[in-house]
Amino acid sequence: MTNPAALLPACWSTPWHLAVVDGPDVGWCLPIVARARVVGRGVDADLTLEDPALSRRHVAVRLRGDAVQVRDLASANGTRALLPPRRPRRPRRADAAAPTSRGPAPGRTRRRRAGRAWRIVPPGTVLVAGGSRLEVRARPGRAAPDPPRPDAGLPVARLVTPLLMGLMSVPLLLSSVGSGPLPAWRLALLVAVPALLVVSVVAAVVGHRRERGRDPELPTPDPPTAPPDPPALALLAVRGGPLPEASGMLDVGTETIELDDAASLALVGAPAAVAAMARWVDAQLRLAGRTARVLVASSWHEVPADAGRVVEVGERHVRRVSAGWAEAIVAHLGRPAAPELPATVPLTDLLGARTGPEVLAAWRSPSGTLAAPIGVGAHGPHVLDLAADGPHALVAGTTGAGKSELLLAWILALTATHPPRDLALVLVDYKGGATFAAVADLPHVTGVLTDLDAAATGRALASLRAELRRRERAFALVGARDLPQYRARDPAERVSRLLVVVDEFRTLATELPGFVDGLVRLAAQGRSLGIHLVLATQRPAGAVTAEMRANIGVRICLRVLSSADSLDVVDAPDAAELPAAPGRALVRTTGLSEIQAAWSGGEHDGGPIASAVRHAARLAGELGHGELVDVRTPWAPPLPVDVRRPDVPGVLVTDLPEEQRLGTWSWEGAPLLVTGGPGSGRSTALASLLGARVRAGDHAHVIGRDLARLCPAVGLARGDHPTLGTVVGPEDPRRLARLVTVLESGGARPGTVLVVDDVETATEALDRVGGPGAGTDRLVSLLRRSASLGLRIAVAGAAPGTRWSALVRHHLALGVRDAGSAALAGIPRELVGVALFSGRGVLLGPDGPLAVQVVRDDGAWPTGGGAATPRLHALPDVVDLAALPPSDGEGLVIGVGGDDAGHVRVPLLPGRPWLVVGSPATGRTGVLDMVADLLGDSRRVVRVDPGTQTLPDSPPGVTWLVDDAESLLPEVSDALATLLAGRRERCVVVTTGEAAASSYRGVLAVVRDARTVLLLGSAAGSPAAGVDTRAARDPVLGHLPGRGVLVIGGRASPVQIARVGGSRR
Repeated sequence: MTNPAALLPACWSTPWHLAVVDGPDVGWCLPIVARARVVGRGVDADLTLEDPALSRRHVAVRLRGDAVQVRDLASANGTRALLPPRRPRRPRRADAAAPTSRGPAPGRTRRRRAGRAWRIVPPGTVLVAGGSRLEVRARPGRAAPDPPRPDAGLPVARLVTPLLMGLMSVPLLLSSVGSGPLPAWRLALLVAVPALLVVSVVAAVVGHRRERGRDPELPTPDPPTAPPDPPALALLAVRGGPLPEASGMLDVGTETIELDDAASLALVGAPAAVAAMARWVDAQLRLAGRTARVLVASSWHEVPADAGRVVEVGERHVRRVSAGWAEAIVAHLGRPAAPELPATVPLTDLLGARTGPEVLAAWRSPSGTLAAPIGVGAHGPHVLDLAADGPHALVAGTTGAGKSELLLAWILALTATHPPRDLALVLVDYKGGATFAAVADLPHVTGVLTDLDAAATGRALASLRAELRRRERAFALVGARDLPQYRARDPAERVSRLLVVVDEFRTLATELPGFVDGLVRLAAQGRSLGIHLVLATQRPAGAVTAEMRANIGVRICLRVLSSADSLDVVDAPDAAELPAAPGRALVRTTGLSEIQAAWSGGEHDGGPIASAVRHAARLAGELGHGELVDVRTPWAPPLPVDVRRPDVPGVLVTDLPEEQRLGTWSWEGAPLLVTGGPGSGRSTALASLLGARVRAGDHAHVIGRDLARLCPAVGLARGDHPTLGTVVGPEDPRRLARLVTVLESGGARPGTVLVVDDVETATEALDRVGGPGAGTDRLVSLLRRSASLGLRIAVAGAAPGTRWSALVRHHLALGVRDAGSAALAGIPRELVGVALFSGRGVLLGPDGPLAVQVVRDDGAWPTGGGAATPRLHALPDVVDLAALPPSDGEGLVIGVGGDDAGHVRVPLLPGRPWLVVGSPATGRTGVLDMVADLLGDSRRVVRVDPGTQTLPDSPPGVTWLVDDAESLLPEVSDALATLLAGRRERCVVVTTGEAAASSYRGVLAVVRDARTVLLLGSAAGSPAAGVDTRAARDPVLGHLPGRGVLVIGGRASPVQIARVGGSRR
């Protein structure tokens, strides 16, 4: 890609050139030569323009003889040629003696579309390509010849048209020849048509010759002399000027003003438009050899009262010259650097080769100011005093100009002359921290903030605001207006000056816009409270607000790329002309001075001055002057990484930068949500919450998968602690649902704690019992009613932005490290990234977002005092009949069941049969074996099964055990039904769920309305019992032999039936 600036000199050696008169790159020129030159936005174009509407190869231009030709290169948006209007003809002789006061009216611009074929265009043609306009211009000082006439040949169309019409009429005239004498009108036509053809041809030729012999066009009178536009000024700059006689005028786009009037000029408008206009004005002033004070502002209220001329700049003005164009002008018109300033100024030359004792001596005799030498000017060392000249400073400079080195030298000069007791430093480096690494360990430095930890920067700003309020209160107590007066009235309380140095302030303002708002207040109130800012950036435009500029008294501009940037900083364009030597700068306080900034002399340790400051700090402690290095840090220490109970009370350690301290937070029982992925410390947080409430004497229930982590003490996961109630995971949905039912009904003691880990898994488990959506509905209802039910509920999940956050009072978000997840959780931008360690997160609630660290629970829960918490026990997988107590008159002990997994006694009474419903392999036949074993006397037990052919005779009072009732012979089933209907006998009938619900004859018809129904396996959901058994059936372990639901008198309860000798039938 050709540098556009390199094309400017060639425009003086060619008769024609293409000038960019409007668009993003206005001011560049392309010489037109015989070889086709291409304009586009691609790197292979001869003139590359930063116009997004251009194609990569948009339009080509070349020179043929003295004619300029153009053609479109199949561009996306096409190319239009705006041809200049035709000039007026010479007046006729008859009218020559009749002068008029008005000149000839100009013609209209002719519009043509440039096709893919070469087309001749006259001088003054404007090519509209994308968002740019390019004009065909003659070399300055060259008179433009008349353009060639593209229609100089014979008028072929006027010759061919009458010939064709005549030939087409001949057949018509001769069509009736030979059929008789010709009519008179036909004879007249035969004579007239050839005569008309001859007349038409002769008239066309004669007219063409007369047109060629007309007088030449009169030249258009030259317009009044006006200032050159950007392309013309660029060509003049190549030759070193000067401006034409025009130029007592200064062009500002919409108007021209006298150069003398521009001694003080203010440009007001959008920042980008104003910056471009400032570059254009600066270029005109340079070419004219004039100087002026040019101010830029975004609104009228920012214009100072002493501005001489104010020009409002439109956002789309046609003088939007780029920074690269301005640099080319500066390169051609620039001046050499001042020879009297040295190229390098060691800081030791300004301060002397100081040792540790010398620095300590300077600390013991402080000046009370913030004066320090920063470099050498034309009259010797240049000393800046932020307290007197500031209170704040702005430093600007492009990459490599020496901006960071100037900051280091300034910091070292201050630390070598002011004790840490009187000066505290906060260093903000948004270039990764490398700038201030060499001075980070100096005793004055209270902290170094970088872009690698944006959360720490936000924390520091909050602490600085708190420091501002603390100083305001302290000053008000003694009636002091400023820091010197406060020190005089309260010498015992030594308040230091606080200097905040920010490198790459623009990056900081972009990433943390809230930080800028805080600095505005610091800037406004800093002078009286002893707080000072030094803001450094490559380009301050748009980053440093007007409110901050109003309080910036020191402005330093190192070398910048454009005069507009220089104007923006020091109100003069000269910084764009500074030599490339690092450290050369312009300093604006009450006047403008050029200096060579000091060099610290060390890249890694800060050089000899930094070593002397460190030595002085050690000597102060050894010699009993420790008060000199006693620095009050404006913020609290960082959150600890590992906090354990009982070292810290509460559940969380909170960071309170607005109060400059750390605090603690305890859970009082309002609904709480804890979110975090694996390794975030979520289980640790729940264990800490649970332990805190158990220590307070609250009853607690736990729902979670990893119960060993939620209950860390030995035996707690088994539910052995007296105040720990039900401990259940999602693998036991029946018991989990039962716990929710108990809590919903108000069956828990007020203040009971419920901890739900992995709430989404818990809802899925509840759905398996109550159906799809039931789990979410029940937990949402429980959270909403928690206050009225007296419950303290904490739920936990993995995703930070969940539906549960709207139902809780506090949300503890752990492990959130990216902006997307933080936005979902409602975490402010300045706290993104605080979760660098396990247990670190953000607490969201009524008190605002707080960075927190979870306190690890030690598991030492007290075991004495208070009533035991009711628990829902899990049923065992297997129950041996031999392990059960013997049956008595209250009924047969058939297994364990219910909420307490206690012994289940069921009376088997005459006339009150048992109905056992289940499919094969659910243990239904084992129920008959168990009953037979419990009854003992086999003579009083009669078994009937599908193999029974006839019903045996039996005495009254026997117990009938019927297996597979659905498969009995019809006559046997009917006979047994008749017998049971006539005699009140004890009976246990086993069948399937389908048969129990659909049989209306035989023995099943007699027992289908039994009060005692045992539903085994999948039959637990059967309607055979006539009641809803969903809450009692086990959707996970229901397949175990003997596991089922026992319904007595319409009440269903879970049960595990005992087995006899390992029966699994």
